[in-house]
Amino acid sequence: MPQLSRRAATVAIMVGAMLSLIIFGTVEADDGTRKDPPPTTVSDGPVITAVVTDPGTEQPETPPVTVPIPCAWFGSIATGEYADNLNAAIGQIVGIIGSITGTPTRITITFYSEDARLHRWNDVGGRFERHQVADCSNATDPGSVISGDTRWRAAVPPNPAILLPGTTEQATEVITPPVPTLSPVDRAPVNLGMWLAVQPAGPISVRADLGPLWAETTATMATTSFDLGTGDVPIICAGHGTPIPDSEKDSIEQGPCGYTYTADTDGEAIEITITSTWTVAWALSDGTTGSEADIVVTTVLPYEIYEIQTVGTGG
Repeated sequence: MPQLSRRAATVAIMVGAMLSLIIFGTVEADDGTRKDPPPTTVSDGPVITAVVTDPGTEQPETPPVTVPIPCAWFGSIATGEYADNLNAAIGQIVGIIGSITGTPTRITITFYSEDARLHRWNDVGGRFERHQVADCSNATDPGSVISGDTRWRAAVPPNPAILLPGTTEQATEVITPPVPTLSPVDRAPVNLGMWLAVQPAGPISVRADLGPLWAETTATMATTSFDLGTGDVPIICAGHGTPIPDSEKDSIEQGPCGYTYTADTDGEAIEITITSTWTVAWALSDGTTGSEADIVVTTVLPYEIYEIQTVGTGG
């Protein structure tokens, strides 16, 4: 049986070599060259040793590595109202200093809120800045920065649209109900043409500046309508209507924006409802334009229509 033993040994050697290649694989050196796998030892028969770890066996737990977190800087929370209050306080302080020294003082800092964080325009430095507060509870070197320290860092310019709420609010606050300037004023005879108008108002423009940025809102009286209290369709006039000119005060014809009553009101006043509609447009320093919702204001005016009595005499 010597030949059978030799054949068995040869097969054993081949199987051992294949298993060694599978277990160790091909190893690359640091320089990228390939290393040969470790040699397989063969004695009277192939001896293969493998270490298998049972996944069910509990392994010792590696303690977590704690990496200290350096100081973190957070933006200071601030509402638009808070920024406005800061600006108002600075204005008061500057006013007091000016009254004491007799020399006008220019305000060089303007605060604003962007993304609910405190920012400012620094006119002296010529840049926009953001305010930050330090949190060093996990600092590697807590002595270098103290929690609560603050700093101003350069910030990108904001969208000038942040100025629009203020300009729009100020522009709309100036708008008042229309003041009638009808002709006749508060009562008219039947079949006498009326001229319909209200006192001219506007346009109203409000502008706000923040460094090189600006926003401007303009409110314009676009139309005025007159509901004459008769059930007829209201008369809509451009702008504030058409006041009667001196050259037409002796005419019985109604104006281009006018109305003629054809029946009296039996001695009782009716109500004329006058409504002015204002359009609100805005423009920004970056070239953007747009509009807000129209503003509608109304006045109700008591008005009387009477019949002219003709008195005749017999001959």
